[in-house]
Amino acid sequence: MRALLMLLLIPVASLVLAAEPAAKEAAGSKSAPKAAELKDFNGYFPWTPPATKAAWDTRRVELLRQLQLAVGLYPMPDRSAAPKATIHGPVDRPEYTVERVAIETLPGHFLTGSLYRPKNLKGKVPAVLTPHGHFKEGRFHSENDVGIKKQLADGGELFDIGGRHPLQACAVHLARTGYIVFLYDMLGYADNQVVSYDIAHKFMKRRPQMERDDHYGFFSPQAEARLESVMGLQAWNSLRAFDWLASLPEVDAARIGITGASGGGTQSFITAALEPRIAAAFPAVMVSTAMQGGCTCENCNYLRVDTGNIELAALIAPRPLGMTTANDWTKELPTKGYPSLQALYKLYGAEDRVSVHPFPQYPHGYNSPARLAMVTFFQKYLQPDSKADTAERDYQPLSIKEATVWDADHPAPKSGEEAEVALLRAMQEQGKAAVKVAKPEEIAAAFRVMVGDPKKNDQQRGTTFSPDIPLPEDAISKDFKNKPTILILANSLVKKRFDEYWFRIMHKGYITSAISVVETSRTEAVQKNSRVKNDRDYAGFTYGYNHSVFAKRVQDLIEKIQEERKDTGNEKTLVLSAEPGNEHFALAAALVAGDKLTAIDLRS
Repeated sequence: MRALLMLLLIPVASLVLAAEPAAKEAAGSKSAPKAAELKDFNGYFPWTPPATKAAWDTRRVELLRQLQLAVGLYPMPDRSAAPKATIHGPVDRPEYTVERVAIETLPGHFLTGSLYRPKNLKGKVPAVLTPHGHFKEGRFHSENDVGIKKQLADGGELFDIGGRHPLQACAVHLARTGYIVFLYDMLGYADNQVVSYDIAHKFMKRRPQMERDDHYGFFSPQAEARLESVMGLQAWNSLRAFDWLASLPEVDAARIGITGASGGGTQSFITAALEPRIAAAFPAVMVSTAMQGGCTCENCNYLRVDTGNIELAALIAPRPLGMTTANDWTKELPTKGYPSLQALYKLYGAEDRVSVHPFPQYPHGYNSPARLAMVTFFQKYLQPDSKADTAERDYQPLSIKEATVWDADHPAPKSGEEAEVALLRAMQEQGKAAVKVAKPEEIAAAFRVMVGDPKKNDQQRGTTFSPDIPLPEDAISKDFKNKPTILILANSLVKKRFDEYWFRIMHKGYITSAISVVETSRTEAVQKNSRVKNDRDYAGFTYGYNHSVFAKRVQDLIEKIQEERKDTGNEKTLVLSAEPGNEHFALAAALVAGDKLTAIDLRS
């Protein structure tokens, strides 16, 4: 099964980094269609919700599978046991304590962060996960003097300290209100330095030394073929952070929320979509129909093909979902995207559980008004009976020394290329273990995601077959009764020649049709994988939004299979026979077509 899964992934990944820009339409060809324009993260991603809950239930299963596959977590690896964690170095504050945490989310790989606990806990209390997003230095972030003065002047911040350290302010505000809070690091930030910031978030050019089958890193064809991405690892880290937080004896596992801003907002709605036990989500300044996430850590293959952040956030329904906007790409959310989410929640009779909190007067960030909206939101759904004061107050921030997880007694793990290779190897082994126990129908479902639905991509494919070639009348038997139809997937139709194999089966009375997915009557523009305009050599910016030519050709083949069954009226006897060199198309189509295809014949 893993070999079949890799069969479809490898052609996509191997072409990605060498893909050429879309070719221009053939000169002098007035009737030839143009290749469909590629989508990228800066496009427009509206979403129309289904008319019925039943329709959404069907779509939801498909979309969740697509999300899981895109982040490399389909089938989902084993999460039955909470990960091991090291907790040390408590820092005491009047109303709460802060501890340093390192969670082993993969063998030898650690997620680091700060655990805030309210003092005088009574019984089990709610908790909140806080992925920080793209703030300089992450958990150690400190705003400069110019920035804080402006925010204090326009009302974006109430206190100098809160404005300088908004991520700590978020955690402190929640802890004072009665929540256990885990504020944790993205890759390349603060204590999480196994993969550097420049690699995880600013990757630009290929690294030939990191593209060997036995020695590869992120963004390589080897990693892309196995769906190993920075976004996928951060999603896995967040899921394991949830598992660990839920295992703490003082945490009420049924009342765990998640919030983050910007890239942390992306992590928030993705994690909440993947983990149904998250009780409420508050992604700040991220969900919109506009820019979908410009960082390499917010993109991966298959993620937003035929979908976008609004629909992905809809996977949280009917659980409470709150969002904020700012003077950025989210500013139109109240009129574009949010009404669609309201319509979906209405199908559940839960339209009061989705909300947007617009702050168009403030720049992109997680400022004081947004933090207050977030705390008020969680109080409504996770602590409705609480009488805690939700007003923001000044506080004493942690110094970098107080927040740093690694010290002499807890040395930091190695970083650099060899550490990255070891990390990818651990991800590969985890993926193998998950696929090994997967059911055949799960593998087939994965292929359906990767190939896509032909009905949804009529305007994007443009890779139609060469016209069917009329077969010689004297070669065809007239005894077609009860004979299967054989669809020949041939290498060449240009020469209009077929070898003796096909003439023999035609003489035996089989209805035969010959097609080619390699030669088409289309222009050069649709013969090659094209890439979006982006300076970074990352496949996810193209194939996170668009199908590969390979997938489009398989879509064409599936559509042809459906047409053949309809034309012949013989829906139980269609055989797809592939000449050498076409096996990968035939195998992929057979897995996706399901019962629409009786059998395949791989002549090689």
